[in-house]
Amino acid sequence: MNTSLSPVSALSAEAAARLRHIYESGFAEHLRAPFTEAVASGRQDEEALALVDGDGAPLGLAVLRHLGDTRWTYLRYLVVDESQRGRGVGAALWRAMTSRLAAGGRSRLLWDVEDPEEDGVDEVEELVRRRRIRFYERQDGVLLQVEGYLTPHDTPGGRPQWDPMRLMTARLAPGEEAHLRDLVIAVYRHRWGLPEEHAVVASTLDRSGL
Repeated sequence: MNTSLSPVSALSAEAAARLRHIYESGFAEHLRAPFTEAVASGRQDEEALALVDGDGAPLGLAVLRHLGDTRWTYLRYLVVDESQRGRGVGAALWRAMTSRLAAGGRSRLLWDVEDPEEDGVDEVEELVRRRRIRFYERQDGVLLQVEGYLTPHDTPGGRPQWDPMRLMTARLAPGEEAHLRDLVIAVYRHRWGLPEEHAVVASTLDRSGL
């Protein structure tokens, strides 16, 4: 399949509408920002990229945020069209995205996934989460040994709810090394806006022996 990456801003209105459907179908509501906010935040440190076929039809989406003054990038969202899953589209999107990042001097990618061992998760959902992790591991992703990592999302009452997640990473440059503590702090600070002194950050560092 002939595919390429395109900035979401360059898509036609029809293609953007299709991409929105792909995005909203791929994530539970509490795990996603509104589509327009996700792909057109106006932030200089973010970019939204669509994988498109030879006709310009979108097959998947990646939304990225570069983490402060590091060479690391956080993967906010990665999703492919449900009808295309199992056809190598996810791997194609991953290769195109990581090649672009590496060419731009980025050295590491970080992202989080839902924890398959979360309390109350049924067997079907646990299997889905483990399959998602295995996909990333096939792309050379690694689960970080971080305990108590939590991500916030807003609730109708205005108070954040904290979701237990797992952090993963992949090197984009040979030999790139990083201290685990620095990775955790960078994600909390530049993705979630939480300083090192925040109670949730301090708890994650403590539980992880960092």
